[in-house]
Amino acid sequence: MAFCGSCGAQLEGNERFCRSCGHDLSAAGAPASAPVAAAAPVAAAPFVPPPAAPFAAPPPQFYSAPGQIPIVTMPQEVPKHHAWVWWVLIIAGVLYGLYYIGTHDQNQTQPGPNPTQPGTSPQTQPGTAPQPGGPNASLAQQQLFTSQWRVANGDVQLYNQVWKNRSNVAIQSSDLECDQADQNGAVLSQQHITLTDKSGGSVGPEVTVTFDPLDIGQAVQGMAKVNCGIVGVTPAQ
Repeated sequence: MAFCGSCGAQLEGNERFCRSCGHDLSAAGAPASAPVAAAAPVAAAPFVPPPAAPFAAPPPQFYSAPGQIPIVTMPQEVPKHHAWVWWVLIIAGVLYGLYYIGTHDQNQTQPGPNPTQPGTSPQTQPGTAPQPGGPNASLAQQQLFTSQWRVANGDVQLYNQVWKNRSNVAIQSSDLECDQADQNGAVLSQQHITLTDKSGGSVGPEVTVTFDPLDIGQAVQGMAKVNCGIVGVTPAQ
C-alpha cells in the first residue's frame, strides 16, 4: 500500500500527483510505503495440561471368604499294578455272596432223604419207616405211603405225598406216623396224622390218593431224617 510522501494520504499506486495535496509523486520518486509497525510480542499462553482421562475401573477381584481357602484336590489314580487286586476282591465277594445264598436256601428248603422211595413199600426198609401195629396191622402193612420232606421256616413240611391202598378192603382212614430222627436213626420227635380221602369217602382197593403239602410240626434240634409210614388203618363200614 502506497502513501503520499508530502501529506501521507493513501494512494492507489498509479497516480502522478497526490489527490490530496497535489504533490508531484514522480519527482519525489516512488510513493513511500507506510511503515510497518513491529508486531507486538505475543505473550505465551500458560501451559494447561490436558485433562487427565478418568482411570478405568479395575476388573473385579474374586476373593474367598476370610478363613475359607478353596482347596482343589485331584482324584488319585489307582496304580495300574494294583487294579487287579480290586478285581480279585470284587469277584471273591460276589462268589461268596452266591455261595452263602445258595447254602442258606439249601439248609432251609433242601428235600430230606425219602424214607419210602416211590414204588417201594416201607416194610421193605426195616428200621426206617414206622412199623404197623394194632388189630388191623395186616391191612396197614398193605398200605403204601410215599413222600418227601423239607424244612421251611423252621417247620417240617411233607410234599409229593401219595397213599395207595393195595389191600382188597376199602379203608376209611389211616394213621400216619412221622418220626424226626438224628443221623443215627434215633427218634427225636413223633407226630401222628390222620389220612382220609379228600371227598370224605373211603379209599377203595388199588385206589391212589394224593395230598397237598402238609406241615407236621417244628423241626427239632439235631434232626437229620424224617421217616413216615402208615401204622394203622380203619376199614370202611
